[in-house]
Amino acid sequence: MKSFKVYVLSIVAVVTLVLSGCNDSSNEAQQGSVTKKGDLEDSIQTLGKAQNIEMNSIENGTTLRTLTKKEDIETFIKKQRMDEWKSISTLPEGVKKQYEYIFSQENTVKLTEKEEKNRSLHRVAQLITYKDVPYVTLKVSFTELNFRVPDDAEKYLSQH
Repeated sequence: MKSFKVYVLSIVAVVTLVLSGCNDSSNEAQQGSVTKKGDLEDSIQTLGKAQNIEMNSIENGTTLRTLTKKEDIETFIKKQRMDEWKSISTLPEGVKKQYEYIFSQENTVKLTEKEEKNRSLHRVAQLITYKDVPYVTLKVSFTELNFRVPDDAEKYLSQH
């Protein structure tokens, strides 16, 4: 568990360095960059806390696979190479959705609550892939971000 947290923090650090390297002289553009950088960092941390990842076909709505083991989820996150994702403002025209990955976790136990053994999971993020193109849409909370992903990450996401 500790090594996974270190891995997630490393990704956040790399993403921070990559995104902060993009300089624009306008104050508005800098503010937008800071917001996107912060959104991506938050998203990576959210994905790293997932306790369940479900892959669904957009075409017919069936669940193709579900990851529940911590090791499998860690492998899934590593294979995404999120430190190499390139933020894009819009998706190319005509792309078709292929798969939807649903990331779920238990609610955080508050100090005043008793810890239950079998708590229900709730959706914390959604990753949408597109057919035959290396683009994804990441939805976390009220944030929706589009990215171009490395080709090998796209291939991994397209396997079922």
